[in-house]
Amino acid sequence: MKARALLTGLSLAAGAGVCVAALWAGPGEQPWTALQEASWPLLALALAVAVAEPLLRAVRLRVFTRALDGRLSLWTSARITLVGDFAAAITPSRLGGEPARLCALIRAGLSSGAAGAVLLGEFLTDLCALIFLVIVALGLSGSGAGPQAVWPSVALLAGGGAAIGLALRWPSILDRLWTPLSSRRPTAWALRKAGLEGFSPGRWAAEVRGRSGVLLAGRWRGTAVGGICALLHTTARFAVLPLLTAAFAVPLDLRSAILIQMAIFYGLALVPTPGGSGVPEIAFAAALSLSAPSAPVGLLLILWRFLTFYLGGAAGGVVSPGLFYAEGRRA
Repeated sequence: MKARALLTGLSLAAGAGVCVAALWAGPGEQPWTALQEASWPLLALALAVAVAEPLLRAVRLRVFTRALDGRLSLWTSARITLVGDFAAAITPSRLGGEPARLCALIRAGLSSGAAGAVLLGEFLTDLCALIFLVIVALGLSGSGAGPQAVWPSVALLAGGGAAIGLALRWPSILDRLWTPLSSRRPTAWALRKAGLEGFSPGRWAAEVRGRSGVLLAGRWRGTAVGGICALLHTTARFAVLPLLTAAFAVPLDLRSAILIQMAIFYGLALVPTPGGSGVPEIAFAAALSLSAPSAPVGLLLILWRFLTFYLGGAAGGVVSPGLFYAEGRRA
């Protein structure tokens, strides 16, 4: 545990160091002057959008759980959403977010199958919202790159969704693959400690498939509201950088702002250290310097990274004390 905490601290410190270095690196960097000349209403709007993004995800989580006869309050849904952000922020490749939320949903009273169906519904609505938003943004950017420029990414995302769908469609195949693994003593011990004795991945996948059918087909009103929330929170997430650049009068087109954020948000899955160890900060500074050479890169980097990463992670650590670590100790 101490080694993990040290690695996480060093990784986050590396990211903070890159932010500070970028703030004073360029000869044109004058952060205090740029702040004085910035549009404070737009900065306040960027903060409001960053705060609204996890709240919209919490509303969607509550709607989906109620569609499966769950009774989560909006406050509990917000805590579960934020603890997922916290877990993702301190785990390698952001891998801890979904397991932490799955454990939190089960702890809140949902069955494991219902919790898995909720997470799958969130994934599918996020996928559709992301594809729609990127196609619209590229089509309206006026940069000469129409929607066809994003089709390779769309195909990759759709392929990942299809793979998950196939795994849920044939749970017996999944069961044959995982039964030898689950019968081993270390894995069985971990499941017993987590309170999941007798857990079968195949049976769980079958339950997730059945509950997902109820969620995505049988309760269409809840699914529609969840889809609207997904579109709104995805739009809010990608709107932070355009609002910041508008506040500082930086000439950055919408297409570049969307693609820069997309590359960093989803490229973090390839960085095997908690928080990215400065990689997202370096990528952001390099991309923004190329797209808008006159921009106050360091100041924009600090504000953008705070609003899209540190704010949610810190809030998750504050509002859900001990939840993630308690579930980790149980597993």
